Amino acid sequence: MTSIFWPKRKQHVIKTMQLGIPNDLKPQLGATIRTLLCLVNALRNIEHAGEDGWYLERELRKSIVQHLSTASSLVDDPCSKNALGFIAEGLMGGETLKSMGSLLAGMDEQELVGYAGPLTTWLGKSRKVFCSAFFGTPNQLLQNVSESHRVSWRPQLLRE
Repeated sequence: MTSIFWPKRKQHVIKTMQLGIPNDLKPQLGATIRTLLCLVNALRNIEHAGEDGWYLERELRKSIVQHLSTASSLVDDPCSKNALGFIAEGLMGGETLKSMGSLLAGMDEQELVGYAGPLTTWLGKSRKVFCSAFFGTPNQLLQNVSESHRVSWRPQLLRE
């Protein structure tokens, strides 16, 4: 079967998708997120450098953790605050993410959804894990649309 979504390529590269910071976020939170994204990009670029980059990698992780803690202190929603705190602890090697994974997945963040840390991307194209980050604000209107279509939507098989 030929792929109709992703053409066959030796590699695909997407580094950043630049979106605006929503107006309802505090300006300091927006600035913290921008800094976090820069730090994560730097860490991703050196994390597989081997022993030569271990010190810089450790320092970048510490800085990312500090900025996640700052972001956590700038949100009012308890679930958003707790999730960012758990992710910061897990990034420093704590057991929080492993032991709290299902709790994190079940949280209902109302102000900010975010993650910074190791992710496997391009499922089916690569099994490598790289430091990545994403942040977003919940949109209840679009969530309602998604939930109303979840039950009724059925995938259709494409035939050649």
